Amino acid sequence: MILLLCLFQAVNAATLVVAAGDSSATSKLHADYICDGISDQQEIQAAINAVSSSGGGTIVLSEGTFALSSSLSLQNDCVLEGRGVENTLITLSKKAAIFISPSVQGVTLENFKAVGEGCILIEGDHVRLHDITMTTGDTIDGAFRIMCTKDKPVIQDIEFINCSAIDCGCIGFINSASQSVASSAWVKDIRYTDCVVVNYGLSSRYNPWVCGFDLAELCSVDGMIVDGCYAEGNWESGFHFEPTTIRNVVLKDCISKNNAQKTAITGETCHFGAGFFTNGDVTLLNCTSSGTHRRGFMIRGGVVNATLVDCRDIGAVNSFDLSNVDGVVLENCVSENPTSTGFFIYASTNITQINCSVNPASSAQSPVSNVFAIEFPKKLEIFPLLRSLCRIFSFGNLPIYLCHGVCLIDYTPRYPLTDPQL
Repeated sequence: MILLLCLFQAVNAATLVVAAGDSSATSKLHADYICDGISDQQEIQAAINAVSSSGGGTIVLSEGTFALSSSLSLQNDCVLEGRGVENTLITLSKKAAIFISPSVQGVTLENFKAVGEGCILIEGDHVRLHDITMTTGDTIDGAFRIMCTKDKPVIQDIEFINCSAIDCGCIGFINSASQSVASSAWVKDIRYTDCVVVNYGLSSRYNPWVCGFDLAELCSVDGMIVDGCYAEGNWESGFHFEPTTIRNVVLKDCISKNNAQKTAITGETCHFGAGFFTNGDVTLLNCTSSGTHRRGFMIRGGVVNATLVDCRDIGAVNSFDLSNVDGVVLENCVSENPTSTGFFIYASTNITQINCSVNPASSAQSPVSNVFAIEFPKKLEIFPLLRSLCRIFSFGNLPIYLCHGVCLIDYTPRYPLTDPQL
C-alpha cells in the first residue's frame, strides 16, 4: 500500500519522510509516505524514485520498524537515513538487500539498524555508509558487501564510518567479485573507520571460513585504509586478505581479539585462524592481536613488501607467522606470552627485524622459540632464510634458531643461541 498524504507534493522536494506502521502519530502526521508493516519496500522505493526524479535528495525513515520482503534499489545522489540505530529498524527477508546497482553512484546510507537474512550490497561507486548496525543470518556471504560484477568489475570510493556487524552467520565486511570477473576485479579507495565485527559464525555460518573483515576475497585491492577497527570472537580470522594483488593498504590502530573461535569451540584447527592475515603491499601500524587461538599476525603470498610497525600479539601459538614471503619489515613489534613461537619465519627472503621482542609469561616458560625458526630446526638448511636482517630483544629462557643468510646485528638474550648457522 502506498499512501501519498500530500496530493500536490512538489516533485522536487529535497527531503521526503517515510513513517513506519508503528511510528508515532506525530511522525505519521508529518510523513509523506506511511508504511503498513507489510512489504514496506514499496513505500520506501516510491520515495526513492520521487527524490531521484528531481535530481536527488534525502529519504528519511522515521522511528519504528520497516519490513522489507524484497530489495530496495537506491538511485543516484540519494541519501537514505534513519533516526539512529536505536530508533529505526529495517528487517530484511531472505535475499532482500539494500542495493546500490553498478549504474548508481553518490549514495549515502546512515543512522539505522538492519536485521534478518539480507545485506547491504554495493556494486556502484562513491558510496557512504555511516552509523549502521547489521545483524544477519547464514544464507548470504556477508552483511556489508562490495561486489564486482561483469557490468562493473572495478568499484571505487566507498566509505564506512562507525558501522557494526554483530552476531551474524556470515562475514561482517566483504570485498569480492563474481567468479567470472575475478581476474579483472578491483576495489579502489576503500575506507573503514571505527567499524566493528563481533561474534560472527558462532552458532551457524554461511561457510567454514567466516571471518570478521574479508578485505580481499575474489578481487584485487588498490588503495585501502582501515582505521581504528575492531574484530572480536569470530569463527576464523579477524582481518583477512586472500592472496590476490594488494597495493597501497594501511591498517592502523586496529584490534583483533579472541578470534579463531573454531578452535576454541570445536577443538579443530583453523585453516587461517589469525588476528590479521595479510599479503601484498600492506602496512600495519600500532595494531594488536590478543587471545587468538592460532596466529596473531600471518603473512603469505610471495613478494609482499609488507611493513609492521609497533604491532603486538598477546597469547597466540605463533605471534608473527611468515611463510614463503619476500620483503617484510617488522619494527618495534612485540610478542607477549606466545604458547609456541614469538616470530615464526619460514622459507622466506628479505626479512628485516628491528627492535622486536618476545616476552614470555615467565622466565620459566618453555619451550618458546624466538625468530627465524621452523618446527624442526635440523631442516633449516633445506628451508633457509636469505638476505635477512634482525635486531632482537628477548626475555626469559628463549632459544633462538638462526638460518643461513641471516645477519644478526643485535641480540640481547638471557639464553644462549641454539645451533647458530651464520
